[in-house]
Amino acid sequence: LIILTRSGWVLLFGAGAALVAARVLDIDELFILGSIAWVLIALTLLWVCRPQPVLTFTRTIHPPRPIAGTTVQVDLTVSSQGTKTSSPLYLIDQIAGRSQVRLLAGQLAPGAHATVSYLLPTARRGTLLVGPLTAQITDPFGIAARSFRQDLSTNITVVPHFDLMESNWSQRFGDSLVEQVTRGYAARSHPADLATLRPYVVGDDMRRVHWPSSAHSGELVVRSDEPRTDQRLALVLDLQDWRYSENQVPFEKAVSAAATLVHSACIAGISLRLVAGDFDSGLKATLANETVLMDVLAQLCPEAQRQVRVNLADQMASETARIIMLRSALSLEHGDEGAFPNAVCIYFGSRPPSASGSELVIADDEDFLGSWQRHLNRSTPLDRAFAESEPVT
Repeated sequence: LIILTRSGWVLLFGAGAALVAARVLDIDELFILGSIAWVLIALTLLWVCRPQPVLTFTRTIHPPRPIAGTTVQVDLTVSSQGTKTSSPLYLIDQIAGRSQVRLLAGQLAPGAHATVSYLLPTARRGTLLVGPLTAQITDPFGIAARSFRQDLSTNITVVPHFDLMESNWSQRFGDSLVEQVTRGYAARSHPADLATLRPYVVGDDMRRVHWPSSAHSGELVVRSDEPRTDQRLALVLDLQDWRYSENQVPFEKAVSAAATLVHSACIAGISLRLVAGDFDSGLKATLANETVLMDVLAQLCPEAQRQVRVNLADQMASETARIIMLRSALSLEHGDEGAFPNAVCIYFGSRPPSASGSELVIADDEDFLGSWQRHLNRSTPLDRAFAESEPVT
């Protein structure tokens, strides 16, 4: 496609005006200026039509799977495969079909290559389409341009935001969410399921005293902090009530919380089963499948998903696992907060007036980890809910 640039159109209309003025006012100098402008435009059109060297293009994304809210660096590399120097080259990259980035790559000598970069913000999770790429050569005066559309498009998967935990996060934040799940499991397990029991020493938390073994031995014994290595966690994202909600902020917070739990389970080496709408990962080791689970969360939407509550029993019947369910606070208005007695439910949205106050409800202006930690410091922490619940068998 050969076009005139903005400067070319200005020159074209200026040349036409000069010729008209020269004829009306009978000024030879204006006629000469207009004629020169017309000739210059014709020469620039011929310039961009001349054969160009073969150019190859590549696009690189850093990082390849960004986190929502971070910035991506996009590198465009063009290489010349011909024996002639190319004309001045511009690269135009389309962003999600709504905007574009225009970058100057300059002239390329034979066998040379050039790389230009730009930063791309990722405000939301999901798939971000970058491309197609358009290469545009211009004449030295910038009057005419010739565009070559390249079939080069890239789908960037933007994973949900999740909280990054440092290596010492368990000491820094105290009782972590994954440790609460593990400890709740151990609290209801048979003594044979525990790694070790040791004698009580002054300063031990009385909540870790294993009373059945203490009664049998006649001395206080406490559970160590070494749970079974085959801990299993089922994470269920209930999409039912979000399907009819206009406010999607709570849903996005729930997806982010699910990503945090997946990432935390990966760090702790806990086998995780993710159930969200039509997707059921089965019981898998998170360390090897975190990428797959994050991609599922990146594409998740509440529309056109089946009800989790109808199939929950069938989905969990084949295994013994602790269940964490992420739900909309609208379900509290329906009075079905007790519909899943074997699961620990975390609600997202505004707390309805009818709620009892003991539930963990994440408001729109609150963060998940902060609310979790504040809930642990209250008189009815979530680990007690785990300790009082029975695993699904």
